[in-house]
Amino acid sequence: PLLKAAQRDFDISLHTAKEISRRIRCSDSQPGCLSTVLGKSLYLYGGIVEEGQWVQDMDVVAGALIGCRDEAVCIATCDKKGLWITHLRRVKGKQDTTLWPKVPAVTCLQDIQLLSIERVKQLTVPQPTKDWLMANFSTFQEIWVEFTTVAEEQRVAYVFFEFYNGAMSSTQCARLVQALEFVLSKHTDLEPLSAVVLMGGASYFSNGIHLNVIETADDPALESWENINYINDAVFYLLHELPKRKIHTVAAIRGNCAAGGVALAAACDKVIAGADVVLNPAYRALGLYGSEYHTLSYTKRCGNSAAAGLLRNMLPLSASDAEQVGLVDHVLPASGVELCDQIRDYVETMLSSVDDSASSFWKAGIDTSMAALASVRVAELAEMAKDFWSPRAIRYHRRRSDFVRKVKPKTTPLRFAIHRRAEKGERLLDEEEKIKAGTYQRLFEDQGVIFPCLYDP
Repeated sequence: PLLKAAQRDFDISLHTAKEISRRIRCSDSQPGCLSTVLGKSLYLYGGIVEEGQWVQDMDVVAGALIGCRDEAVCIATCDKKGLWITHLRRVKGKQDTTLWPKVPAVTCLQDIQLLSIERVKQLTVPQPTKDWLMANFSTFQEIWVEFTTVAEEQRVAYVFFEFYNGAMSSTQCARLVQALEFVLSKHTDLEPLSAVVLMGGASYFSNGIHLNVIETADDPALESWENINYINDAVFYLLHELPKRKIHTVAAIRGNCAAGGVALAAACDKVIAGADVVLNPAYRALGLYGSEYHTLSYTKRCGNSAAAGLLRNMLPLSASDAEQVGLVDHVLPASGVELCDQIRDYVETMLSSVDDSASSFWKAGIDTSMAALASVRVAELAEMAKDFWSPRAIRYHRRRSDFVRKVKPKTTPLRFAIHRRAEKGERLLDEEEKIKAGTYQRLFEDQGVIFPCLYDP
């Protein structure tokens, strides 16, 4: 029978942290666990149990807001533990035409005036460990680094980033850059690093920029711009900062991956993926040109024609399909813990069989100097600026809003529903196939706003 929202609710004064966590997680990712524990009826997401000593030492009532970290909030439970709520979504009201976006908990509570900036500062809880190490107890921790030594004293840094649904906001990208900078600080003449392995998250490696955060920003276009620049900063480390120190880079895709997340992985020397992983490299369905240096990595890995096809066709790829076109270098036949073990074995074998000075085959002969990479970045961002602010931006902002707010599509695009292609002997095209900048030019002109016609795909 249908498990209704009321049946997934919890009593903060009776249920333990683990019991509440189960109820929240069984409601993920739609619709979420409906609760009034934070003072207003909201859908809750995350539900990560906090077992740190700092919670056990507190003398507070169950349900009290006791901590904030990386835009998540922690509430006390009746068993002297805590529960991290990472994301929230407002309940759709009678006057609302669409669903509210799911956003980081702190953002939502500030928007509905249940949490002030001053209160966030008072409740801020430091990271559970120093030096980006993984905590040895249950807690909310998005990024951690594991150092290990393999293959004749070669040091490897495994960088994990467990972002909810794989979305990476500006602040999350900035923290990832900080983690990579920390990793670099551990590369010395006496103790050099041989490789950095991006482990991403278990369910999602990365899905690129955070559309929900962008949707609720005061200026979505500006937030889009900042977000894409922050993720570009992270990719720059993989193309320049690490390689110039002769540190091998490996992307280990354990979960599904899309858009900028695929480009993030593709920037590494080697990309390995679990056999069950699905990759969606295209940006175009959302009305974006894309960045993350993909015009360099995709074309050099796959060739001009195949790279253009990946972006134009907007079709998902299995790990084996991605291997055939060059986006993935090696597929591992495993998942879960076994996949992690195979990743470590692969890295050790790789380091045992290559010269430290060797670069990835796809990067051979490529100019990855500061100037060359800046040129690639500027060219991509010039197109992204049009996606955010020019006449063609209307499709990105509309599609992003529809996607985030789960607006039901009126019809399946004809590029997928090919059985509906022909009508009266003519080959029909869907919106994406027949789009011209002039279409958006006229829409703006009808509203009295004049833009130059910048794009004609």
